[in-house]
Amino acid sequence: MPDIDKHEPPSFTLPGMDLHFQRAGAPLQQRDLRDLAWTMLEPYTLPSGIIASRLSNEWLGAHNWRVQFIEASPLTKSDDRFLQPLVAALMHTQNRSLLGTAVEMGDAKISAVWRLPVESRVLGLYFNAHQINRSLLYSKALDFAVYAFERIYAVYAGPEDFARAALPYSAVGAAATHWVREGVEEEHGPGCMDSILEHYAPFMLD
Repeated sequence: MPDIDKHEPPSFTLPGMDLHFQRAGAPLQQRDLRDLAWTMLEPYTLPSGIIASRLSNEWLGAHNWRVQFIEASPLTKSDDRFLQPLVAALMHTQNRSLLGTAVEMGDAKISAVWRLPVESRVLGLYFNAHQINRSLLYSKALDFAVYAFERIYAVYAGPEDFARAALPYSAVGAAATHWVREGVEEEHGPGCMDSILEHYAPFMLD
C-alpha cells in the first residue's frame, strides 16, 4: 500500500478490484493516527537481526487484554469462517469505522492510514493488500487490535470476550496456538516462534 504523501490522492483502488480504500484524513491526520497505533506496539529484534514490531506487553497488561494466534492465510485469503466472526465482534463493540496501516520499522514506518468500513470483503482485501507487511487493524478508541505478521501469522488482541468472539471456536486456545506454531515452524524452521510466543505467553487464551 502507498506511503503517506501530500501529493497522493485520498483513496487507493486495488488493481482489478472495484474497491477504494479511503485515507483517514490529510497527511498530518494520518500521522497522528499512525502514532496512535504505535502506542500499542514496541520494536524488537528478530533472530535474523531485523528489527520488527509487536504488540507491547506493557499495553496488554495495562488494559487486561488477551491474545490469540492464528495463521495469517484465513485473513489474506478472505476466509469468511474467520472474517464473519471478526465483523460480528467488531459490530458488537459499536465500531463502524476501522483504521489500518503498515507497522514497519525504519523509513517504512511512515505509511498511509486507511479508514475501513466493518465489512468482511473490505477487511479481507485489506489484509491481502498488506500481506508482505506487518500491519495493524485497530480503532481510534484503541479497544482491540489485529496484528498481522506478513503472510505468516496474526495476533488478535483485546478484552477476553472480544478475542474469543472474534474467532471460530476451533481457532481459540492453547491447542490452536500449538497448531499455528507447528505450521509456521515447518515452513520457517524449528524454534522460529520461541521468542514471540514467550513474549505473549502471559496473555494467551487457554
